[in-house]
Order: sequence, then structure tokens, then C-alpha cells
Amino acid sequence: MKQNDPKNLRRSALRLIVGLTPPENRAGVWTFAQYTNMLVPLGVINDSWKKRARSISERISSPGQFTNIED
Repeated sequence: MKQNDPKNLRRSALRLIVGLTPPENRAGVWTFAQYTNMLVPLGVINDSWKKRARSISERISSPGQFTNIED
């Protein structure tokens, strides 16, 4: 992701998606490279869920060198 997203636009993209997602839907936030990391568990979207997802967006980084989506 360092090459694909050098400006870390995925952080602001998450905040945009969180803002646009209607309440009472269900969502979760995960990052993945070699392993999957759950940042926000699957849950019903409410103000608390949105606040958590927005705050966690700053923790999104590029620790993995490769993305393994085939296994």
C-alpha cells in the first residue's frame, strides 16, 4: 500500500464511508496484508460505532509488504 496509496487516502476514504453509511446497518473494519486485522468489529452502526471507526482510521498503516488475497 505504500506504493499504491502513498498519501494514505484510505484513511480519509474510511471516514467518508463511515459518514455516508446509514444507521442501523451493520459494518466492520478490517485491514489485511499477510494476515487480517480487525480494527472495528462487525456491529450495528450507531453514533458510538461511527466515533470508534473515525478514531481508528488514523491507525491504518502499511505494515505488510504483500497482500495475500488468494489464500
